[in-house]
Amino acid sequence: MYNFSVTVEQIIYQVKQAMIQVIQLAQKRGSRGIYLCGHSAGGQLAAMMLCVDWSVEGVDCPDRIKGAALLSGIYDLRPLVKTYVNDPLKMTEESAWKNSPMCYIEKSGNLSKSREVLVVVAQHDSPEFKRQSEKYQTVNNSY
Repeated sequence: MYNFSVTVEQIIYQVKQAMIQVIQLAQKRGSRGIYLCGHSAGGQLAAMMLCVDWSVEGVDCPDRIKGAALLSGIYDLRPLVKTYVNDPLKMTEESAWKNSPMCYIEKSGNLSKSREVLVVVAQHDSPEFKRQSEKYQTVNNSY
């Protein structure tokens, strides 16, 4: 029997490792830039990648990440803690905040000054998705 339990921290780590490979491949091929895109939880993961100082990760990629399209993302995971969505994730308030892009919005904003970050919500998205997207966009643009 397989154990499919995984933490949000592990998922973010895996995405970061994949991004390192993408960045290295882009450098090798002479790419002019990388654009990230994600929907819902993918929006959260893409936004978390905007918070990474890649030089600290040992990757030389000044200005390689040009922008992101974040579609109906969740930027503060804390509201999920008391919902069924958290049953397999087992997040605490602390771990939910630690894995939320809003926790690192200042870092993201400073790293993304030259990036184009598009934050999108759909007409029929929940009020919480709309609230979080508006707040993320507003705060990110203030840097």
